[in-house]
Amino acid sequence: MSAFSIYAASRHTSYREPRASVPPLRPPSSALRRAVLDDASSSVEIHGGRDGAFDAAVALYEQGRWADAFKALMRLADLGHAAAAKLALLMLRYGAALYGTALCAEAQQIARWAALVIDAGKPRTSYAGRQ
Repeated sequence: MSAFSIYAASRHTSYREPRASVPPLRPPSSALRRAVLDDASSSVEIHGGRDGAFDAAVALYEQGRWADAFKALMRLADLGHAAAAKLALLMLRYGAALYGTALCAEAQQIARWAALVIDAGKPRTSYAGRQ
């Protein structure tokens, strides 16, 4: 019992020592990591099709090589690949909790990637010539 808990117990009869048997958080499931990948990859079919570099980055992701996958996705996102930007942003968002590692990018990169993802989500219809 700590000094504080002895003091608190002597002052308040309703004080209880915290339980030491709280179970640790379970690591995220592979299904959750798969959902993140599927969410990012779904935009590939809609905007831009598949390409070898993105497929290679996804393969690294699927192998659990998070840092390597993130580096490859960063390069693609910096070149304007919307699906890579989306997956890189998702990896940044959930990095420590989902992948067990901290992933970093510069603020300017994050802003460019977010703009790229937002732009890719806009409808591609042209109304030129219509009144």
